[in-house]
Amino acid sequence: MVTPYDFLRKIEKPSSEYERLLSRLGKGFKENAKTEIYRKERGWIAQGISQRKIKTIDIGEQTFLVPILSPPAVGIDTSGVNGSSVIAICCLDNYDAGIFF
Repeated sequence: MVTPYDFLRKIEKPSSEYERLLSRLGKGFKENAKTEIYRKERGWIAQGISQRKIKTIDIGEQTFLVPILSPPAVGIDTSGVNGSSVIAICCLDNYDAGIFF
């Protein structure tokens, strides 16, 4: 998952495909990222969140950027378990994720 810092850090010797991708970002992009990425209300992250294109997820001390690929959805499923009926209602951030559940 992408962290905001990933767009800013220097990668001299990429150790993964992800780092190779980041190291290929143009110099102009990285220069703009330094001033824009954390700017409140008008920066890239704030605009992405307000336009519902990305959201942030905090895991421990780190913040990750996650793209919103589709509108939120509610999934409903029924099943029989030991002669009883079970109704599952799931709220998914991304309805495409329902395929995996």
